[in-house]
Amino acid sequence: MSLGCASTAELMSQYSTADQARFKGTEPGWHVLSPYFAVEIRSNSSATFYYSPDPQNSKVRKPIGKQYMYWLGVSQEGTRKFGPRENAYVVSTDGQSLLYFRDPHFFSGNEYEAWGNSFRAELYLYRHGLGDSLIAKGISHWVVSSRSPVPADAVIYAEVDKSKPYSNIPAARVAGETIVKSIGEFPR
Repeated sequence: MSLGCASTAELMSQYSTADQARFKGTEPGWHVLSPYFAVEIRSNSSATFYYSPDPQNSKVRKPIGKQYMYWLGVSQEGTRKFGPRENAYVVSTDGQSLLYFRDPHFFSGNEYEAWGNSFRAELYLYRHGLGDSLIAKGISHWVVSSRSPVPADAVIYAEVDKSKPYSNIPAARVAGETIVKSIGEFPR
């Protein structure tokens, strides 16, 4: 298993149209993912996901979770600015469900706790009209499948090896095979 992007390109425009679609919504800025969901990614790589209960009024929205958009590879400014969407989120075809990761320890305000937990994340499913559900916890979403490409309706993650010592490299804590989770597994 490896992390993030394999290429050395630094600008989204340097990628093919297919790869640009694969990285959509992971670069800094405000991104509307569907009429119900959006993500704001700041230049420090912190991402906040938002839910809009009324698609006719996108100004009414609430934050539902945060994650750290860390991408392997260094540009002139530091960390790569975008990466594979499957390491961050997936939206259902009807736009009413979002399968996304939260990095609760990173945003706790305690830097030692954040790095000590080495990117342990949680996978959540937010469904319009039904709310949020925890799908998996104690996982790492900084993995890529060494097998076939990840389907467009899925995210990937792996369990975290809690026995390994502190590591600021998320892949060093990954245990076992990569898990591919499709949003289609959760019908409305």
